[in-house]
Amino acid sequence: MKREILFAFAITVGEMRRRLDTCVAYANHRRQFGANIGSFQSVSNRLADMKIRYELSQKWLYYVADKIRSNDDITSDIAIAKIFVSESAVASALDAIQIHGGRGILSETKLDADLASAVAGPIYSGTNDIQRGRIAALLGVNL
Repeated sequence: MKREILFAFAITVGEMRRRLDTCVAYANHRRQFGANIGSFQSVSNRLADMKIRYELSQKWLYYVADKIRSNDDITSDIAIAKIFVSESAVASALDAIQIHGGRGILSETKLDADLASAVAGPIYSGTNDIQRGRIAALLGVNL
């Protein structure tokens, strides 16, 4: 199960990168009120948040993969990775839709499918609620 989560969410991180690249290109191309929309703080902040979530998700998965190679106990780490990456993917998918405005919900942008895919992440391979319970139990919380 640990490797399944790691491999599945490695794909999710790749999707987050593709989504970020698409949004940066769109923000640099789309003009509104005489300027590229990337120059608007609300858009640039969303892009920065997408970048932060992507980078941290990638680094956390690499960290867990290194621990797997070393045969370290990753029970807590894999639960943290699953929660963080899956919830970051949902947030980034929502940001991408916002950046694209009204076009973001049109099927031609494929952002609707991205969001549907991202929303599944907190559910499969043990829901995030289950993962949070594991983390709490490892902290010594009596469940």
